[in-house]
Order: sequence, then structure tokens, then C-alpha cells
Amino acid sequence: MPQRTATFESYEDWSALTPNGVKARFYQECDSTNRLAAKVALSEPDEKALWIVAKEQTSGRGRRGRVWTSKSGNLYCSLLWKPSLTLSEVASLPFLVALSVRDMLIELGV
Repeated sequence: MPQRTATFESYEDWSALTPNGVKARFYQECDSTNRLAAKVALSEPDEKALWIVAKEQTSGRGRRGRVWTSKSGNLYCSLLWKPSLTLSEVASLPFLVALSVRDMLIELGV
């Protein structure tokens, strides 16, 4: 069965819902949000902070290459982020990421 993959043009721009300096793209379907983020990183080197969000993944993968079932109805996302931080600043990242996800979900009414 052939794999369908999202193109860079087949997304909705959700950047208005994110904090300044962060962009977000929503795809109805993609092969893998991680794979798509890697493609964007290579083809769009100026992107510094971008959420790739998908309603469904057709070829998601988990830890150690395990198959990841990604049917519609859950949240599938990857963050492409190229920070310029010191090691001491990195310690607060988990908290900041959690707040950003929470804020975006609130804005979406989830």
C-alpha cells in the first residue's frame, strides 16, 4: 500500500495561536511529525521554533523504532527548535514547554 505524505504546502498555519517567535503548522495527516520536522529543518534553515501538529500519522514510530499507532483522535506533534541557550538556561525547558503546550490547548478550546 503506498504511503501518503503531507507536503509542506498542505498545512494550516496555526502560528496566531502560539507565542511570539514560535510557529505552528497543522496537518490533517502526515507520515510522521518527527520526519516532517526533520524535512523542514533541512529545507527551511531559518525556522527556529516550529510545532508540527497532525490529526493522524500514517507511519509514526516510538522508542527504539517501534511502531506507533497514530489514529485520528489524539494529539501527535513534534517541536523543531534551534535554541541558543546556555546549559543553565536549558534546565527550565521542560517547564516552559509544558506551559506552551497548555497555552496552545487553551487557545484551541481543548
